[in-house]
Amino acid sequence: MSKLKIDVDRVCNFLKELGKFALAQQKSVSIETADVKGWNELVTFVDKALEERLHNFLPEIFNADILSEEMVAGLSQSEVKQRMSKKEWWWIVDPLDGTTNYVHGLPCFSISVALANMESEDIVAGFIHDIPANTTYWAIKGEGARQEQKPIYVSQNNTQKHYLIATGFPYRDYSRAQEYMKVFEIFMRETQGLRRMGSASIDLAYTASGKFDGFFEYGLKIWDVAAGVLIVQEAGGKVTDFSGGKDFLFGEEIIAGNNSCHSYMLSRIKQTFK
Repeated sequence: MSKLKIDVDRVCNFLKELGKFALAQQKSVSIETADVKGWNELVTFVDKALEERLHNFLPEIFNADILSEEMVAGLSQSEVKQRMSKKEWWWIVDPLDGTTNYVHGLPCFSISVALANMESEDIVAGFIHDIPANTTYWAIKGEGARQEQKPIYVSQNNTQKHYLIATGFPYRDYSRAQEYMKVFEIFMRETQGLRRMGSASIDLAYTASGKFDGFFEYGLKIWDVAAGVLIVQEAGGKVTDFSGGKDFLFGEEIIAGNNSCHSYMLSRIKQTFK
């Protein structure tokens, strides 16, 4: 594959425009006006408006099919993978990651956009726009990771008791909640602490930029993690599934972090999760 040509500045500027629109509309959104698409899953007119604008914009940057969260509601991840396998190039979009935070007025929500090559099963470009902070984390495969124009790297912390770990609480799939709570307690006892931001994209961006030493969660979908996976990897971090393998895009489980923290999290998770 030849070197990917993406107009990064144009993408980042467009995401900032969308972020400003989302902030301007926030006062018009409430629990009463949001649609419930599933248990603990909200969607607002802002989600739909951002999705539409991204669908119109992204093919101008790179001609590829588009997969977004709102398009495949109800499909399993294996069905999503099967659909994506029919085309080589895909934009993977989460127009508003952290909708519940957005509706409640909590300042942690983002736009996540990734470009995937399904022939090689690689994420080759990733952008996460932290809307309240008006800053964009991004990476092109093989070219490192950045926050705006500043290179970013995973933390260098290799002391277990000082690890700060991000996670997301189960909110849709409770089949592994018992194991999750066990490993949650282990991390609570053995590290400096855990944080739950409510946006997996933000969790991964903060891990890539060294704010968190690591992140783990189960039940996530490809649009939740695609951009963040590449950004963490390009920032020098490691990403696997709960068994240490590579099924973190469609496998609905992910561990990401610097090498030291990742190894620690993986060992504890292997001991706990079946």
